[in-house]
Amino acid sequence: MIAPNRCHSAKVELWLHCGGQRFELGQVGGDIVMLAKPEPVPGGEAFVETIIDGHSRRFSIGVIPEHSGQSKRITLASSPIGDAHTD
Repeated sequence: MIAPNRCHSAKVELWLHCGGQRFELGQVGGDIVMLAKPEPVPGGEAFVETIIDGHSRRFSIGVIPEHSGQSKRITLASSPIGDAHTD
């Protein structure tokens, strides 16, 4: 239980890894990921990395389509829940 009148703030980072590159994410949920800024992303095998207070977890999201960068939204072909790996 969290004691009353105490706050905890975590440092959270979200990243998309695809095509040997890393892209900052602003949101992950359901069957979409939202880039922090619109930018082109190569298609291919991809995973999402969450870093919370320095602890990294990686989640496979399978193959994603090539993304032109005209928007921040990337729709995933399959469920984003896959094998999790922790560093």
